[in-house]
Amino acid sequence: MYEYLYASDLLLYHRESKPHVVLASTIFQCLGSGCPIVASESNFTELHGEEILKFSNSEELKQAVIDVFEQTDRYKKTIEKAKEFATKNSAEEVAKKFIKLFENLLKQ
Repeated sequence: MYEYLYASDLLLYHRESKPHVVLASTIFQCLGSGCPIVASESNFTELHGEEILKFSNSEELKQAVIDVFEQTDRYKKTIEKAKEFATKNSAEEVAKKFIKLFENLLKQ
C-alpha cells in the first residue's frame, strides 16, 4: 500500500457521513506515508484537524488539489501536521503509554 502512496501525489478519500459512530481507519493507516490526504468533510474525518485537507464541496476539493500540486503554504502546513500526528501516535509512542499504564497499575 505504501509503495502506491509514495508514488501518488495525493490520496483522495470520500466517505459520506453515517448515522452511527465511525472510525476512519484508512486515514489513520495512511497518515504516516507522507502522501497528503484530501478528504470529504464527514463524521469519518471529524477526528482529524490540520493533518488532512478537508473539502465540503467541489470548489473546496478543487482548491485542495491545487494546493497539493502547487505545494502552497496550506499544503506545507498539512504535511507538517501529518508528520507531527504520525510521530505522536507512532507505535513506539503508543507502546510507551502502555508501559507507563502497566507500571502505574503495578504500583497500586
